[in-house]
Amino acid sequence: MRQKGHVLVDRIGGHALSDPFLPAVVLANMLRHQEGLKQGQILATGSFSGFFQVAADVPVTVEFNGFGTAEATFSSN
Repeated sequence: MRQKGHVLVDRIGGHALSDPFLPAVVLANMLRHQEGLKQGQILATGSFSGFFQVAADVPVTVEFNGFGTAEATFSSN
C-alpha cells in the first residue's frame, strides 16, 4: 500500500481464519434474528492486510498480486 510514493505496508496477506466462509456463515446466522441478508448485498469477512491509518484527501494505491491495483481517497469532510 502506497501513499504519496511512500510504502505504508508491504506484506503478503491472507484471511485471519484461513477460510473466510466460516465468518460469513456466523454473520448470516446472527442477522437471521434482525433484518437478515438481502439479495445483492456485499458481505466482507475481514481485511487481508490489516488496518493502517492514512492521510485524508490523498490517494492511496494498493496492488494485489494476480488481481491488479486499486486506488481510494478518504475524504476529511
